[in-house]
Amino acid sequence: MSPPPLTILPTGPDRPARRPSDIFGSFYYLAVAGLLVLVAWLAWFGYQAWSLRDLWRDVAVVHDSTESEGARVAAARRLVTDPRFEPRQVWDILIEDELPPRVRFALADGLPAEVALLEPRVYLGALAGRGSWPSWLRSVLILKAARVAEKGAAWPRGPIETLGTDADPAVRLLASFLAAACFDDPAGRTRIESSRDDATWGEFAVALLGALQADPASRAGHFDEATRQLEANHPDFPKLMGR
Repeated sequence: MSPPPLTILPTGPDRPARRPSDIFGSFYYLAVAGLLVLVAWLAWFGYQAWSLRDLWRDVAVVHDSTESEGARVAAARRLVTDPRFEPRQVWDILIEDELPPRVRFALADGLPAEVALLEPRVYLGALAGRGSWPSWLRSVLILKAARVAEKGAAWPRGPIETLGTDADPAVRLLASFLAAACFDDPAGRTRIESSRDDATWGEFAVALLGALQADPASRAGHFDEATRQLEANHPDFPKLMGR
């Protein structure tokens, strides 16, 4: 017995396949645009990360205890002179007590003086409250504050008074300068004047007194001389500077 014949259903004219844009409308183009933006953002982020690879390598070297001290010092110097690395980032590394002294000195020495103006209370508070910080580091950083000190800035009295009793004579003199320059404190000026005949710190005091008597805009030369005297007379600086 033969099978029944198959029924052939009639078909209409061929209909073209619908495009995604026909199905989703404007949402389809919005999704494509969003995908393109995401791809462009990821490409930009990848390029930025790639272009900063030398910067982050130096950050890693500074923190790597297996690297030689010379390599870490060189990396620190590159960081503080790299415009892509902000002073606040230098400060965040500088406050780490685990760093070798010469590495910290390279960071502190290259730090711009204007960093003290970002948050004067935090900056000077850190100098006065960090008992673990060596005196040479306090002297370098308070000298930077002195370079930008002037009346009207939000300088805190408490930390300046604390630094005025520091065991390091350079820190005491610089704190006296801040008190005299920022608050017209006559006692601060008197302490500087009375140190002019000191066998070790006399010329340092003379430079600070010259800066105090000069207009704030013309103090740079006096502070340059104060820096030279600090480097010449502070007992820690020869080793820090690799002499």
